[in-house]
Amino acid sequence: MADGLQTIPLWINSKEEQSAETFSVINPDTDTECWNACSASIDQAVTAIEAAKIAFPSWSTTKLAFREKLLLKAADLIEERAAHLTKIMSTEMGIDVHLAPFFVTVTADFCRDLAGRVMTLQGTAPICRDEGRSAMVFKEPYGVMFGIVPWNAPYILGCRSIATAIATGNTTLIKGSEKTPRSFLELVKVFEDAGLPPGVVNLIYTEPSQSALVVETIIRHPDVRKVNFTGSTEVGRAVARVCGTNLKPCLMELGGKNSVIVLSDADLDLAASQCVMGGFMNAGQIRMSTDRVLVMADIAEQFEQTVRNILVDTFATQKLPNIISSASKQRLAGMISDAASHGARIINGDTSENNTENKSDGNQFVPIIIGNITPSMQIWKDEAFGPVFSIRTVESEQEAVEAANDTTYGLNMSIFTKDLRKAFAIAKQLECGMTVHDEGALPFGGIRNSGWGRFNAAEGMEEFLVTKTVTWDD
Repeated sequence: MADGLQTIPLWINSKEEQSAETFSVINPDTDTECWNACSASIDQAVTAIEAAKIAFPSWSTTKLAFREKLLLKAADLIEERAAHLTKIMSTEMGIDVHLAPFFVTVTADFCRDLAGRVMTLQGTAPICRDEGRSAMVFKEPYGVMFGIVPWNAPYILGCRSIATAIATGNTTLIKGSEKTPRSFLELVKVFEDAGLPPGVVNLIYTEPSQSALVVETIIRHPDVRKVNFTGSTEVGRAVARVCGTNLKPCLMELGGKNSVIVLSDADLDLAASQCVMGGFMNAGQIRMSTDRVLVMADIAEQFEQTVRNILVDTFATQKLPNIISSASKQRLAGMISDAASHGARIINGDTSENNTENKSDGNQFVPIIIGNITPSMQIWKDEAFGPVFSIRTVESEQEAVEAANDTTYGLNMSIFTKDLRKAFAIAKQLECGMTVHDEGALPFGGIRNSGWGRFNAAEGMEEFLVTKTVTWDD
């Protein structure tokens, strides 16, 4: 860890807090340290929970109109600070300077969408079966929420955990990824400056070797009422085990192995361009990135050529963002090597050597499209989470559906066809939480090993609310 660098503090009870231990934050573009960050101790995590608990009684009774106004103010501040937020995120993530503003805009849009939903929070007054009895069903906040948020979209994913909690009257402790601590701190300060009272939102991060112990301690704490987690399936299982042992409900968005089905009547230019964008946006480091393309045999050759042409045009004037770490680079190179050793071919040229040997350009990883994929290959089974996707030829729609469902995941899939009726028929057969979805105003989440529950929209707000039934005799 380099001396003389800025140290990013924790944020507890509306104050910056230092810690005894710190860790280095790496810029993926240069593979060098950009700043240090505080590593929260268990005592500091508990202090953050206590601050959230103290803030809850007052915050949970705030008027909905006040929460609405606060979220709208936060959206305005996000847009006002867009240049600053973009610079911080680009430094920590290595994200393309053209893509980073998009992430900031989506974050502001999410705040406004949520603000528009706050006033819809309401219970019901159902009719009781027994005469002489009445009932009301209330929607109430849980209390202290615990959000675990990854690095790959810190503003968007951080906002949906923070903003949904406060919109529904909860208080929260956020554990931001150690890879993007300053991005999370800047986001929390937006909500503070929008008028959030002390203790409602608290933020920590930890040195990786300490994360498991700190997270387990937080989940076990009796004042933490619910957990929301976004991240890998492997870590999600570990979080779920602790939640289960302590009977804590949890909302989870995990990994995906997302397929695109391209039917014979599809607009190939549209399908190819969307596959390239879906596969390589943010260097493929998005849980709903395109991993597999299943294309009908009669158009496969034309589709592959169209993809190659679009790939050349797309990256003739812009560079793909770096992936987050050298470890991720080596993992991806290993997956490609495994596929090649089992007969796969690189459709857009043999660039695997560049990806494994080029050490001069940080963690740059040139985009890869792989053909001749078989189900026995690692690249078919495992989430790539990088700028790699495979193309497999299929002979029928049924074969395409079976291939798409040949995964333990179930996050997002897409269908390209001009026949809307056929698209709906296929969508019903796909085992996933979403098809062709990237919209913050709609529910977001998966099934199977991609998690459970939903973020966003009315369904996402329900995840942050408890249902209470009250009956009385007339």
